[in-house]
Amino acid sequence: AACIPVFDLICQMGVEIDSDIANCILLGIVTDTGNFSHNNADKIAFGYASKALEYGADLNLITLNLYKSQSKQRVKLYLDVMNGMRFYEDDKIAIITVFKKQLEDLELTSDVTEDFVDYPLSVAGVEVAVSLLQTKEELFKVSFRSKGMADVNLIAEEFGGGGHKLASGCVVAGIYEEVIEKIIRAITINI
Repeated sequence: AACIPVFDLICQMGVEIDSDIANCILLGIVTDTGNFSHNNADKIAFGYASKALEYGADLNLITLNLYKSQSKQRVKLYLDVMNGMRFYEDDKIAIITVFKKQLEDLELTSDVTEDFVDYPLSVAGVEVAVSLLQTKEELFKVSFRSKGMADVNLIAEEFGGGGHKLASGCVVAGIYEEVIEKIIRAITINI
């Protein structure tokens, strides 16, 4: 988590750590580890989380604000996007799409879609989940998630992006259905 070296730097500088700083550190750890569910939720992450709690971080408040407090508009978008989920390659690949018009109609910004890609990955049998976020008429921000069978970093690199084996991203230009075809082709080569 990027917040861990920041926490170390703050300590080295002799800054007094209050509950606000501790909450920021814990927030970074919680989000980077997927609420302690990703493989980077290791003893180092838990150690720093424990330190943040010692300095007054409030895990209940953080999880309430992150995961249990969303707008009605976001819920409508989420349901609409998940209703449009498509499956490929014997259900090993699941793709969701957030269209620009959907965001505009609900007066939302793209940041509300940040964790949408995690839901398709939770479907039994899905090995790779993909979220397409339309940013312009023929431009899509693509997020990949993998359960481990496919290295999605290699897939994202094919499109000029990157990340790591289980979570990566890129930007792909083109007509929507052609973008889907390119992505499916790239994934099937790597599964």
